[in-house]
Amino acid sequence: MALNSYFQDRIKLGKILAGIEQIPSFSFKDSAGQYWQGASISLAGVHTLTNSDRIFAPKKGSSILAAVADGVTISAPPQKDNETDEELQTNWESLLNNSEARFSYKSNLLGQKVADAVIKSLDNPEIDDDKSLDRILNNISNDDFPNYTAGSCTLSYVHRNENKIQLQTIGDSPIFIYNKEKNKISCAENIFGEVLTSSIRVERLPDQKNITISKPERYNPININDIGWIMVGSDGIFGTHHERRQVKTLLEKNKNKTPQEIIQEVLRSAHQAGSNDDISIVLVKPVSRLKRIGYAVQEFILLQPRANRYSFASNSPS
Repeated sequence: MALNSYFQDRIKLGKILAGIEQIPSFSFKDSAGQYWQGASISLAGVHTLTNSDRIFAPKKGSSILAAVADGVTISAPPQKDNETDEELQTNWESLLNNSEARFSYKSNLLGQKVADAVIKSLDNPEIDDDKSLDRILNNISNDDFPNYTAGSCTLSYVHRNENKIQLQTIGDSPIFIYNKEKNKISCAENIFGEVLTSSIRVERLPDQKNITISKPERYNPININDIGWIMVGSDGIFGTHHERRQVKTLLEKNKNKTPQEIIQEVLRSAHQAGSNDDISIVLVKPVSRLKRIGYAVQEFILLQPRANRYSFASNSPS
């Protein structure tokens, strides 16, 4: 099944780059009543048979606008009783250097499970509009993880708090913001420290769950009226010979295109740069006032009894 999914992603990428297949798009109205349009995609990389990335495409009424969690498939094993930090480090290095053991550990796919649980938690309506990281993590159920395992994932997400857009990154999944007022693209990314020390880490034991994170990067909030668009991606958008500034330059050249077209260009550049990692991208763009009127009319029409089988807001498949 994993093999089929892998080849399906490879075929899908080829079709998207050739312009045969479109990147899934969606529209939604956020918690403050602002209309957005967006697109998202998540594809397995060539180095693994399964995709350990997870994306959050917003639904109607969501205060979270976009999120990506990049599961670290090979994660440090939990520290055993009476095991020193030095012994743990030695065992960890031995695991990484042993291809057979590394494959066996990868097959647990716990990084994928952590990413699944984190994205699922983001969607919990019981979490208030503040969307604090502590609330999100504490909401994760013990049942989401098997016993005696450990894993980690990055998390980058964007959420609305009144008229401000808040950004938060844990790990190396970047957020690109097009500020239309300044006509400038900036990148918000935690570039310090290794992924394993800059991510959410979960240890699951029979009778307890421990969730630890490094201190998340915090950024100055952005006024909603300044946002041209926001793109959240996994580090798979960077290839072997592809740096952050090259992606930024690419985005500057394509900043006025549609979300689908921008994502297509990012996928193309990552492919050409030799990226072999999973690639996930969510891009959202506020809708202009004129288009809002059109969407409002459309929403009104879809609420009529004869059209009640339709839903205005939809999620794109991950």
